[in-house]
Amino acid sequence: RARALGNACINSIFGNYVNHLFGWGPTESAPLLVLVGLMIAIAPATLGRKLGLKQSITWGSVLYAVGLLGTGLSGSARGVVISTLVSSVGCIAIPALIAFIANQAEPHERGAVLGGIETLNELCLAIAHSTYGRTLALFISDSAPFRLPGAPFVLASGCIMASLVVITRTFAAFPQLAASYL
Repeated sequence: RARALGNACINSIFGNYVNHLFGWGPTESAPLLVLVGLMIAIAPATLGRKLGLKQSITWGSVLYAVGLLGTGLSGSARGVVISTLVSSVGCIAIPALIAFIANQAEPHERGAVLGGIETLNELCLAIAHSTYGRTLALFISDSAPFRLPGAPFVLASGCIMASLVVITRTFAAFPQLAASYL
């Protein structure tokens, strides 16, 4: 569920992050978040079909992690916008990974598997909201070990990469399974 932890970063602290960096309120950040929502709606349907599940998971995870890292390390509004859009394209990995996991179950068990995934996702969201908020607060405070307002995005990028390591090892351990989703 490292992916769910990484995924929750934008949802939980993006508004506070861009407010801290650029003084953006809802009026300034909303258009970018609407664009992100559109990308999330369009990218899986278009790119996911062309790439297939395995490549959508792999390349989507890489794009997502790079985008989050860029968002966290960028000091300019332009950099945050570009890297946020990169991470939104990387969201193709999320439905692909859910489909991959669900397809491992027998057809009559897939509903239960999807319910379990959603339950774990909600638990991860509860953990993530608190963790990312506290991380942002720490790294913009006077008691920060070093100033890095984007620390939550760096942490989220690490979560996404950890999930990629797990799925890559799964594909390597079960090559016939990976080959069926090229």
